[in-house]
Amino acid sequence: MKNGKSASGSTRPKEGEGELMDSVVWVFAGLENVDMSGQEEIALTDDFALKKPDELLLSCRDRYSMSGNDFRQIEDVSCFLLRRERGPSLRSPERDRHVSRLQDALLAFQAIKPLHISGFTFQTVQFAPSDAKSGTSE
Repeated sequence: MKNGKSASGSTRPKEGEGELMDSVVWVFAGLENVDMSGQEEIALTDDFALKKPDELLLSCRDRYSMSGNDFRQIEDVSCFLLRRERGPSLRSPERDRHVSRLQDALLAFQAIKPLHISGFTFQTVQFAPSDAKSGTSE
């Protein structure tokens, strides 16, 4: 390979190119029976918060991935356990680690007090304050 081109003539992207590392990845799951004491958001750590359902979080639901009942029930969760962390906007092993960290936190909550969890983990990427691209995993 010379000058970033392979023998076939195709150009390989440079490291980090196309990943948009300056984005913030939001990963969250719904929790039932959590008293938010009237607050919209409660910071737990620098990366974790409990957040009441709002238009942005609920917009991550997907009618194709969820049953109609699941889609409606997500609206009724008490709050979402939310993790915000800088990371790549494109799907990558690092993005999968964001989900693993949220699942670890959910297990810690379960060890302290068993809670009903929605069963869906959502991801969205914040490029700018009003721009997000979402995804759903089960």
